[in-house]
Amino acid sequence: MKNQPGFTRLSSLFKTTLALFTAFAFNANAAPFVDTFDRFDSSIWSCEYSCPTVSGGTAKFHVKKGIEPDTMGSWSKIRYKPKRFTSGTFKVRFNLSHRPEGAVWWGIALWDDGPTSDEKNFHEINFGYTTNQSLSNTQLLFESAKFGKALSLPIDTGVDLYDGQYHEASLEYDADHVSLFFDGRLLRTITDKTVIPTDPMDFIIGPRLVTGSAPLVKDFTETVDWTEISDVVMTPSLPDTDNSLITPVQNGSYTLNQGVPIRFSASPAVARIVLHFSDSYVDFATLTPPFTHTWYPPTVGNHVLKYETYDSARNFIGRGTRNITVTSSSQVYFTSPSLYHDIVRGTLHAAVIASDPSRGTQDGEGIQNVLFELIKDNTVVSSRLEGLAPYDWYLDTATLANGVYTLRATATSTAAAGGDVNTVSLPVTLQN
Repeated sequence: MKNQPGFTRLSSLFKTTLALFTAFAFNANAAPFVDTFDRFDSSIWSCEYSCPTVSGGTAKFHVKKGIEPDTMGSWSKIRYKPKRFTSGTFKVRFNLSHRPEGAVWWGIALWDDGPTSDEKNFHEINFGYTTNQSLSNTQLLFESAKFGKALSLPIDTGVDLYDGQYHEASLEYDADHVSLFFDGRLLRTITDKTVIPTDPMDFIIGPRLVTGSAPLVKDFTETVDWTEISDVVMTPSLPDTDNSLITPVQNGSYTLNQGVPIRFSASPAVARIVLHFSDSYVDFATLTPPFTHTWYPPTVGNHVLKYETYDSARNFIGRGTRNITVTSSSQVYFTSPSLYHDIVRGTLHAAVIASDPSRGTQDGEGIQNVLFELIKDNTVVSSRLEGLAPYDWYLDTATLANGVYTLRATATSTAAAGGDVNTVSLPVTLQN
């Protein structure tokens, strides 16, 4: 049994199901193409020089010792045959053997020769590295080129790339951006359109010994566990077509230490959700609804959460976005009701802990007051001002209409603490 997209385990039945997707044509709602390399499918992949060794659910790309560049044994790549790409998301789970002393390029790439036979006006997007260069074992290059104009960025992944451990990486691109994700983290985005290719390109996996280099003295292997190709690109300009996200609320405010609660409705149609944050992504491949997660933003400020949903057959259902604000001056966070969208019957109990870091971390330190508000359709229907900790509000909701409300708490620091104002909010559903 092997790992598959989303870091879950594949059953033999599910892998059989995935095999059914290897001949489809992409369209706006197409399921991603996934190859788990239980066999080599020559109708999907063509080989450049040496084909990989495919067995046991992995594809092993070998660069053999003692073999000159540009020949069988020193160059092992596969090229996706069904289509070329002008946008998409390309994922791979891979590991590397030792770092060769010679000049071996490894990685994944999108490539086009360009309009001239000398390939000087090439188009390319890739991540990988040529191993005889000066970057450390935790670094790789992230590159994008259009008509030969290239941007090459050294990126530190934070892990040893040559210790034989598996890592999941993805390239996401369209005409406006190119992003590199590694082990669930967004490492870098390129937005310079002069280096972002728009002509169709081939998707290629595998290493080669660089032309002109000396033969290796020891074999090198790039092993690929699976690859996934999707035509869905998570860009803010795409329209929202899915409304299953319950929290966070649009334009909600959260604190850095509290984390941002993520919850989706228990739709039986949704079997997979991919979350894209400003600094990372999470792929929930096999979970039982409702899907819940807590994201801890890396910084204060404005953030965008994007998500895409799929059914059990990996067909794309829809996408959505949420804009949120993360603050930290006054540390205020809810302890009641639940962050994951409570259903309230009768009395609503709202409670927060609030403090100002400049005065201390205990509840109430540096805080002048906390204002609770219950909001429906941008109108405050009830409120209460609390001047002393503990900050609680008990509201009888019997006279209020059923439905979804926003509960908001605003903590104001004392003048001595700077008078900062910070707000947190979450949705609650009244069902009396």
